[in-house]
Amino acid sequence: MAAWRLIFVAYAVDPELGSEPGVGWNFLISALKQAHRSDGFVDLLCSQTSGAAVREHVNLLGCWADRLAVHSLSSERIERSLLGTPMLRIHYILWIREVRRYLSKVEAADERLYIHHVTFGSEILPVGLPKLRRQSFRVWGPVGSTGDPRIYDIHPRSMRHRAAALAQILRNAIADRVAGRNARRADLVLTQSDAVARRLQRRSITCYSFPNFVPSEDIVRAIAERRTTRQYRRGSASLLVVGQLTLNKRVDLAVSLLAEPELQTAQLIVAGSGPEAARLKRLAYALGVSDRVSWTGEVERLQVVELMRTSDVLLHLSAREGASGAVAEATMLGLPVVCFSTSGAAETLEYSEGPGIALSPRCSIARISLAVLEAIELTGRSEIWTIDRLDDLTRRLYGSSECIRSGREADVR
Repeated sequence: MAAWRLIFVAYAVDPELGSEPGVGWNFLISALKQAHRSDGFVDLLCSQTSGAAVREHVNLLGCWADRLAVHSLSSERIERSLLGTPMLRIHYILWIREVRRYLSKVEAADERLYIHHVTFGSEILPVGLPKLRRQSFRVWGPVGSTGDPRIYDIHPRSMRHRAAALAQILRNAIADRVAGRNARRADLVLTQSDAVARRLQRRSITCYSFPNFVPSEDIVRAIAERRTTRQYRRGSASLLVVGQLTLNKRVDLAVSLLAEPELQTAQLIVAGSGPEAARLKRLAYALGVSDRVSWTGEVERLQVVELMRTSDVLLHLSAREGASGAVAEATMLGLPVVCFSTSGAAETLEYSEGPGIALSPRCSIARISLAVLEAIELTGRSEIWTIDRLDDLTRRLYGSSECIRSGREADVR
């Protein structure tokens, strides 16, 4: 019989996907390593789709596979019909009800129990942790994307930007209330940033700040091979945008920068795809800068590293962001970042101690263009983003006498 048991709650887990499924997989692998080290066992509660993905990749688990049991608590037929639609979140809410029923039974029977619910979609959605407390140690997170409606006020802007700003104001108000209520069901909340931690701590909730970016071995190897001294030639700046082309990413600001006097010879590479692609291309044409913008579409992460190596600045002007993997990778390479001070990108930049400039959300396109020129001159690289940083966290979360009860990763670096 195992010395301790972890119920790992993650609606989405898949090693081949990014975002929440990828985060879920990283946490699962790290938990299994800890179970193997200290005689623990992991029960995974997930969706049918994720359960199939985990079983399909069980060969990647190696000797850890015997420490895992997978429980899929939903209808596969219904789930598959909702994939890629907004209705999937309704399915998640129904799945959460099944999770709570399962945990209520398990908590009543098991004393040496840890429960970790990895956030899906948003901290606004309900958590699987039952309201009634038992003897288990409960963890929720990582949670918290940071958004600022003022970023939508920077020109160019339209009625769509005004609507997005209002939606962000509403989301911030709801998130503050709902996240606080959800967090009270946990003993410890992992947050993506210090800003989110401070909001929850005002409600007397115990938090540990841990941006969830963990580089893969391939990324670390590629970055080590590609680290070079940037050779910037004045007047020929190469700017880079990486990410989904959605309204909240404010890629339109990056395109508009090329029309500024200071950047009239700069080149912009946009690596990503999304619903705003056609509008952005029309904007580039209207500004007369389309010949200086390259649209790569969606690219593999290793290709992103190569683009970063040959660029002078990463523009990450998003209005809402959690822990930004693109910003973390840029700081590992020594590529300066320009972002807004009130977004999760700025939190990631500050955390990394890498080169970059975080601007006030009340600035203008002209100020952003000057920041780009300032950022180009910055040097330095981040050494914080290591492969084993998540293993260090889970070692202290599960089955350990030194369990984290509060604080920040920086406190133990």
